[in-house]
Order: sequence, then C-alpha cells, then structure tokens
Amino acid sequence: MNNFYLNKSNEELKKAKKLTVTMIVLKFILLFSCIIFFVVLGPSFLLTLSSAVADKPSNTNDFGLFSTAIFLLIFGFILFCVGIASFVIHIMVCVKSYKIDNTSFILLLVGFFISIVDLVGAFILLSKINKQSDEEQLKVQFVSNNQNN
Repeated sequence: MNNFYLNKSNEELKKAKKLTVTMIVLKFILLFSCIIFFVVLGPSFLLTLSSAVADKPSNTNDFGLFSTAIFLLIFGFILFCVGIASFVIHIMVCVKSYKIDNTSFILLLVGFFISIVDLVGAFILLSKINKQSDEEQLKVQFVSNNQNN
C-alpha cells in the first residue's frame, strides 16, 4: 500500500516537471520571438511604411506594404497564441508548485508581473522537483529492498 502513495507522488512530480519544462521553453520562444519582432521586423515595416508615405500616390508600392503588414499580423497572432499557451501553463505550474516548494511558488506569482522572476522561479522549481524525484526513487528502492529481505 505504501508503494502506491509513493508512485502517485512520483507521478505528480513527473507531471509538474513536464509542465515546468514546457513553460520554460515557451518563455524562451516568446523572448526570442519578441526580440526578432522588435529588432528585425519592426524597423523593416517602419521603413516600408515611411517609404510608402513619402512616395507620390501614383508611385506607391501597395503590394510591398500590404504583404509586410499581413506578415506582421500573422507573426503577431502566432506570438499571441504562444503567449496565451504560456500563460495557461504558467497558471498550471503555479498550482503544482504550491504543493512542492513555497519559494518557487512565490517567485512564480511575482513572475506574472516581472517575467525574469518567472524564469528564476521555474528553474528553482525544476531543481526542487529533480531533488524530490531522486529522493522518491531512493525511498522506493529502499522499501522494495526491505520487502525482499
């Protein structure tokens, strides 16, 4: 009977670990995508827009402006969807972290407002999960060795 509870706790740790890793990956995807968006695509759109405004009405490049605007809208929509998924997973990780570690739970809550604190809390939670998972595996091995003797 004792093994059942240990395995259940170990399964919860595995789920929390998967969610935490997913959250970290999504946060880094958002970070790099926003950097790409603001550094590369934003200025190119502004240059295209300013050149279209500066040109005479008969000489405008409507297709270039339209295609750039559509591309930016699609890229922005993809970023929005990834952001929503990251937000939902962040909430799920906060709920799971409450049962595992209070420090990471508090950091994850603050991370809703300051995103770098969110990453710190996620990495702390991941290290605590790995530590507890190793302890759970040692307990299971100890219990199984005692039952065999």
